[in-house]
Order: sequence, then structure tokens, then C-alpha cells
Amino acid sequence: MQQSLLMDDTIRWLLQDADPSLEYQVRRDLLNQPDEETEALRRKIPSSGWAKALLDERKGSGHWGGGYRKGEIAQALGEAVEFILRHRLCRSERTGETIRDEFFRFPFPIRWKYDILRCLDLFRKFGLPYDVRMDDALDFIAGAAGRKGRWKAASQPGKTYFVMEKNGSEGKWNTLRALRVLAHYAGAGKMEKRK
Repeated sequence: MQQSLLMDDTIRWLLQDADPSLEYQVRRDLLNQPDEETEALRRKIPSSGWAKALLDERKGSGHWGGGYRKGEIAQALGEAVEFILRHRLCRSERTGETIRDEFFRFPFPIRWKYDILRCLDLFRKFGLPYDVRMDDALDFIAGAAGRKGRWKAASQPGKTYFVMEKNGSEGKWNTLRALRVLAHYAGAGKMEKRK
């Protein structure tokens, strides 16, 4: 495929009528705009769009449920990384078979279920370097893009406060997450090998 996944057309589509939180992340993560250019947009996030709607649903304690502490999450992530990589994000260590097909579905907003896009986006966020054991997952994510370089929206069963994107439609959030992951690991040389 000669075209870059970071097509101008896809970026324009992501920014068209975008929620402030999506626009901010596109500008920060895909367009690499400096903080001084995105700061005003970042400050708008809690008071408008999906973020405001979600924040308005909090209980008096400031949580939506039991609530986890940042330190607990960081510790659990640190302990789990090698385990996940040893399983190449989705495969049985013993047989090499796919553990669960749902690992290849990318629901957003994310909740309790694991999938390879969510995992790689967390790895990117926490600065984990490229590892050859990520290849299967990166290949699948790159191949899941539609003809226009966009990924489909997906949802999980269970309570939702509002619908962000229609299930099965071209999903701006999954497109952002996939492009962000692929761009991050392209810098490590993985995506260069694919061309």
C-alpha cells in the first residue's frame, strides 16, 4: 500500500465536527502540534461534549463505581507487561493459537474487556518500546482499516450513559487510537518493514 495511513483525508475527517476531546488528541498525537497551540482546546474538554456528559454522570464521591487508584493501576500494568508480551498480546504461550477472538474487536469507550488495540495504546501511553512480540497485533490492527484508512466503531454490552458513535460505522475514536498506535511504533521501525 503506497498511501500512508496518516492520510490528509482521514485527518480532515477526524477533525470534522469533532468533539473537543477527540480534536485535542488528534492535534496532539497525530499532528504533533505543540502544547501552546492546543492548550485552549484542552481546557475546553471538561466543560463540553462527551467529557462533560460523562463527568456529569459521576456520583457524589467523584467516581462512577468502585474507583481505582492510579498507583494500583501502574503497579498492575508493570507486572503484566511481560506476561502480555510473552503471549504476543493475543496467543496461547503453549499452542500459539488465538486465546479469544474478542481480542481483535476494538470497543470504545473502553471498559473492562481486553483487546489488542487497547493494550498497544496503553503501551504507547506509558512509553513502552517496540518489541518484536507486538508484530502479530500491529499487523492485525493495520489490516483492520477500511478502504479509506478508517477503523469501525464498536461497543460492548452493558450500561452506557450515551452513544458516542454508531456501532459498525466508521469510528473516529478507533481511527484515532489505531493511527496513534501505528504512528508510535512506526518510529520504532516496525511499520517501515511492512512497506
